[in-house]
Amino acid sequence: MELQKKLNTSIYNLTKRNVLKVSKIIWPQDFHNLIYDYHVDLSIDSFKTTGRGTATNADKALQIAFAEAYERLIILENNIPSSNGCAVFTDILTAQEKALCELQERDFFLLNYHGGFLKSFRCFDLEEPFDRFHRKENISCRIFQNDLANKVFSLCFLQLESMCFIGMGLHISKYQAALTSHIEAFRQLLYFKNRRISTPTTIDQFSQIKKYSYNEHGNLLFDPKFSDFFKNFIFQFSGKWVYEDTSSTTSFVEYKSHVLKDIPLVFVRASNPNMLDLYRGFPDIDKIYKRLKISSSLLNSINTFPHPIR
Repeated sequence: MELQKKLNTSIYNLTKRNVLKVSKIIWPQDFHNLIYDYHVDLSIDSFKTTGRGTATNADKALQIAFAEAYERLIILENNIPSSNGCAVFTDILTAQEKALCELQERDFFLLNYHGGFLKSFRCFDLEEPFDRFHRKENISCRIFQNDLANKVFSLCFLQLESMCFIGMGLHISKYQAALTSHIEAFRQLLYFKNRRISTPTTIDQFSQIKKYSYNEHGNLLFDPKFSDFFKNFIFQFSGKWVYEDTSSTTSFVEYKSHVLKDIPLVFVRASNPNMLDLYRGFPDIDKIYKRLKISSSLLNSINTFPHPIR
């Protein structure tokens, strides 16, 4: 609790110095006093980053938003190529656990996406006010869960008209995993719904892109043909592979900020050569094949389409 208080003090002091700007994002009235959502802009020296935090507690939501901006600052300062496996927290052990969770979450999704979703997935339903809001706004919501290394992996699929969004969560609690995955997908839905921006990217267009970003990956779900393929792919539950937990081979490196010191947060980057990273562009089929550990007779069953994670 003492570290949390210090973090709140740091956030307050940075806002007073105009280094940090905080804005509150208003969710629909159905979620009043249930979901808190903040966006922050962090600007110091020549570095500018942003962060977003959503939680059922206002202080926690703001801390998450600042932590994300601080994480991105350290990534820029240290020329870290991507945020894969990066996490910050007030203590190093929790930061390491969160960094590992991100690697596991993405690795497990990619294995299911490219190798076929395992039959052991089960459905999970969020109760009110989520279900009521989905019905009122004509939003289709499906949440799938599976056990993953003593935790619960959750995948949320939301659809509104031609717009589709997915979110992921990994937690020891089924409900928290589902809530995290839903919030991740729902934040995207609100953003695009309010701005009416939903430019689809077809596979043909995707193949012509010279420098890929995760936005192009997410825009694949705005193409009705791709979103139909993805939905059918999930619902088939046809994976023939067996998940192998390789978390014991994970290594951790701690990085620090040189321009923003005395912040009570620890930055950790996790890496694991045996896990699949969230790639940009088209997948490395050989790497996926080796990770799936399936027989050569099933090689043609691997899904070679790029992932749709934004």
